[in-house]
Amino acid sequence: MTLFDVRRLSNHWRRTPPLRILVAGCAAALGVKLPEDPDKPAEKNKYMTAEQFGLLVRATDGLRQG
Repeated sequence: MTLFDVRRLSNHWRRTPPLRILVAGCAAALGVKLPEDPDKPAEKNKYMTAEQFGLLVRATDGLRQG
């Protein structure tokens, strides 16, 4: 990236900041805490509750996927 490209990008961001920065600013104004690393996907619980398992069995008629 050349200095010309850096200047173009900084001028563009001055006019229209990246969406992540706008959302972070709105969240901060509303008092909402955002995750520290936005690129890290949210951790998904790898275990099902009994209720979720029952719903899965009923939805698939007890058939295994795969």
